[in-house]
Parts: sequence; C-alpha cells; structure tokens
Amino acid sequence: SALFLFYASCRGAWLAVFCAILYMGISSVCVKLPKNVLVRSLIAGIVLSICMILLILFSAPGKKLQQTAYSEYRLIPWKNGLYMAMEKPLHGFGAGNFKVFYPQYNHKAVIDPAFDITKIVGKAHNDYIQTAVELGLPGMVLFIMLPVYGLIAAWRLRSARPGSVDFKPLVT
Repeated sequence: SALFLFYASCRGAWLAVFCAILYMGISSVCVKLPKNVLVRSLIAGIVLSICMILLILFSAPGKKLQQTAYSEYRLIPWKNGLYMAMEKPLHGFGAGNFKVFYPQYNHKAVIDPAFDITKIVGKAHNDYIQTAVELGLPGMVLFIMLPVYGLIAAWRLRSARPGSVDFKPLVT
C-alpha cells in the first residue's frame, strides 16, 4: 500500500490512509479510556482540527490549494460528465470509456474552452461522476455500498463482545 501511495501520488489515497489510521487509533483508544477522558479528548481534537483547517485555509499555501480545488476547469468536466450520466443512467458508457465519449459531450452542459484535439480529458476528476458515467446506476450503487458495508462490518466487529466472534472454517 505504501509503495502504491508513493507511486500514484494520489491525494485522495493519502487522505483515505490517513482517515483509516485515525479511525483505528480512535477505535483502540475508545476501548481503553474512561468516558470523561474520551469526551475531553474528542473536544480537544475537534478544536485542534478546526484551528489547523483555518490556518491552512488562510495561509499562502492554503490560498493556492483553494485556487486549485475551485478552478473553473474542474467544474466543466463535472457538469458535462453529469450530462453524460443522465444520457445513459442505467448502463453507462462502459468502464474506462469516459475519455472516449467525452469529446462528444464537451459542449453539452458547458462549453469546454480548453478542449481541443491535442488535449484528451481522461478523467472527470471526481470519482462519483466518473463511476456514474462509466458504470451507470448499478455501478454507482455498488461503488457507494462498498465503503458503507465495510464500515458496517467494522462496527459490528468492534462492538461485538470479546470471544463472541466465531470464525468457522470454510472447508471441514
């Protein structure tokens, strides 16, 4: 996983790993701490997080990050991608075909001024829109249900009494 993170240089993957580590840490601490210490720690963590977010947003690197995140160019493929998803909501355009069919839709919702023959828009830069365009409604439901099911399974395992989880072998 670490090799993939360094190779892909994907901010979303780094955020997911950070959130997973944070969740594991909080879960392990919640089991061991008394409730009053847990509440105080949670409040301190929230206040610290808000302060860090404000510091990042109102600093020079934070301004650059905001300009990158809110750039108009990212919104154009999103709007045209939503139009594509509405054209074929049930079966989509097929996995990996966003870059193939986007040229036909680069002007449907919003005219894409940066689009020309030399530039290929390979991704929508939004996983939800990309999944909806390529896989349609069934793929979108599965895409959303994977992490939801993982969280439910993790919660059930975490809240189970010690020794109550019985893993039976698949083959006897």
